Amino acid sequence: MPNWEGIEDAATMLPRIWLTRAKDGDVWKPLRKIDCKALNESRGEEVLIEGGRATADPKNSTIRYNFLTNRPSTQLLPATWFTKEEKNPKNQKEFVLKPLPEVDSWQVELLYQNAVRASSSLGEGLDDILKEEIILQSESDCKVCVVRNGGSGQLCMRKKPTKSNLFGFGEVQSTLQRGYGQYT
Repeated sequence: MPNWEGIEDAATMLPRIWLTRAKDGDVWKPLRKIDCKALNESRGEEVLIEGGRATADPKNSTIRYNFLTNRPSTQLLPATWFTKEEKNPKNQKEFVLKPLPEVDSWQVELLYQNAVRASSSLGEGLDDILKEEIILQSESDCKVCVVRNGGSGQLCMRKKPTKSNLFGFGEVQSTLQRGYGQYT
């Protein structure tokens, strides 16, 4: 099985990470792990989070604070796949994770699982998978494909524009990340 770049959670059944932000344009931040577990087990019902200080409502995608009544509600979003975007072009180790919408995450997950199966001992090999592309439903001008990195030989999921120029020079590409990674 080949090595993968951007696979932070290799679990067969990938858990949803729940994220919050105060308003559009803010960076999405993950909820505590215990709160994510509670939301994943809730079947869409409201859940007390942050030790009872707030209530998460997955149906309405909001979090409201129980004791600070003057604090506005915040946005709530589940995610399994993320786009890694450089925070600072000069320092490529600093990046921001932007969640892919669930409708796109399902498509990306299916492509990833097909690539894992194809590269397994009894798989058909990666040649056909490396030619596959999926068009994102939320961004019809973008596609996702499995790419083999030149130097390292690692595989990764890459988001690219559907219309590319000659040899892809100057086009913005983003690596996708499966799972949020380690956080407290």
